[in-house]
Amino acid sequence: IWYSTRHSVTWITGKIISVLIKAGLKNDPRIRKALDFLRKTQNEEGGWPSHAENPQRTDLWAMEEVIEAFIDAGEPKDSSLIGRAVKAILKYRERWKEPVENPLGIFLKLGYPPDHPYVIECLNHLIAGRHEDGGWGYYNHLPSSLSQTLHWIKHLTKLGLIKR
Repeated sequence: IWYSTRHSVTWITGKIISVLIKAGLKNDPRIRKALDFLRKTQNEEGGWPSHAENPQRTDLWAMEEVIEAFIDAGEPKDSSLIGRAVKAILKYRERWKEPVENPLGIFLKLGYPPDHPYVIECLNHLIAGRHEDGGWGYYNHLPSSLSQTLHWIKHLTKLGLIKR
């Protein structure tokens, strides 16, 4: 389990799991331990908090890294764990309007096609929230952020909407 200076962080744990798996360490026992931590922190509604100290909260922005870690580790996309996560994402659909809460990356990781209604809805929110300078903020009312803009360029490129 990877930690912040004060508490366990689900999305950082997910990110590091994915990096280590891509580096060829998929069978390392520490990966299994970290995945067990993430399984334990999935809340009743199927989402994950950003920090383990607030287990009932579902933070959509933290879930992309967590779900990616499970998929990279071989979790079936039709598993109950993933199904519960998607239900939590759908429960908070009103949050999709904000870039940091937009689940487009999750839907793409789960193999949803570009013409799926959820993907289209996410794309429409991104288009509506794009700033005059061409970037995105974490939230629509905040200035453009380099990390958010790069995140969305990556996904839009995967969809073929931005050419390299």
